[in-house]
Amino acid sequence: MRVLLVTGSGGVLLDLLALRPWWERYDTSWVAVAAADTTSALAGQPVTWVPAPAGLWRAFRILRRQRPHLVVSSSPRIALPFFLIARLSRVPALWIGKPSSRVARLARETFAGELY
Repeated sequence: MRVLLVTGSGGVLLDLLALRPWWERYDTSWVAVAAADTTSALAGQPVTWVPAPAGLWRAFRILRRQRPHLVVSSSPRIALPFFLIARLSRVPALWIGKPSSRVARLARETFAGELY
């Protein structure tokens, strides 16, 4: 399974790094905003660097190129365009964060499976 992890810097990056035992089992690639912590934490990982916010067109191109089976994020500014394009492409999306956010609602509507 190909997993695309979408992150900004700071706590949202730490949230996804905490899931390392889970995502290391899969073919994983990252979309991240370039910052001191993201560049050092993601050294050696396949990363596509994007500005914040990334925009729909960039998200579309990245998702088309990566062809993930699942999109995972905890960063609302970065995740929204990726979750919108994932929904249109029928790719499940998983949000890790506050359940009341707009991105969380979109992820909940999009993700219809189980994580193993």
